Amino acid sequence: RRVPTDVRITTRFSENWAEGFGATIHETGHSLYEQGRDLSEEGRGLPSSSALSMGVHESQSLLWERMVLQSREFWDYATPKFHKRFPFTKEATADDFYATYNRVS
Repeated sequence: RRVPTDVRITTRFSENWAEGFGATIHETGHSLYEQGRDLSEEGRGLPSSSALSMGVHESQSLLWERMVLQSREFWDYATPKFHKRFPFTKEATADDFYATYNRVS
């Protein structure tokens, strides 16, 4: 099975690191969708060989944003990694990160 191996993402920079990280997770969803396409001769003409629509494409980004970034389990896993990579977050708990991405306005 031949799949795209060079899938690049672009994201926006924000002075608000949480906004920038959220955008990067969203764009990762687009990239992973592209990497899952089947470009082989066998896959030609099948739904998995092309991006079906922007709706399907966006749904994959929102899956990562809503089901991963906004999950408590993700922040239980990611908090120690954030502390190590981004020392300015050392005082933040998993609850703090979780609340950041689950704020109702």
